[in-house]
Amino acid sequence: MEGIGDKNKLEITFSIDIATASVEGAKVQVDVEGTLAISINRRKIFNEKGILLVELAIYLSKWLKDIEKNKIRNFYYESMDFEEHPILEFIEIENDCWKVNSIWQEFENTEYLDLGELSTVAKSYVEKLEFDLNNKFNLDISALVV
Repeated sequence: MEGIGDKNKLEITFSIDIATASVEGAKVQVDVEGTLAISINRRKIFNEKGILLVELAIYLSKWLKDIEKNKIRNFYYESMDFEEHPILEFIEIENDCWKVNSIWQEFENTEYLDLGELSTVAKSYVEKLEFDLNNKFNLDISALVV
């Protein structure tokens, strides 16, 4: 699994399990699946297979764009592949104290993160996924994650 994050609190890792090099446009959102794991203080809060990695990157990119425009909002990811939700959410509990949650979380998260760490790790996830898909599968998702 590829690791994103630092030795601080939050880390996102992923592995690409299915990627079809012939897909283009919106279809790439559903044709790239993988395992996604999220750890806080080295404890794995989330570890699931079959996640639509590009779809998640698109959601994260939109959230990051809003942050750049100073439109700070909670992040909420639900997938077209699953009925349960949220698959992943970042909720601001109080001024710059954010909590990571998921319908599939493995334990009750009591750790708080700041927006800087969340946005840095989210941006790294998007960039790393874009790089891996381009280099390993010749898939360019840059138009989807602008």
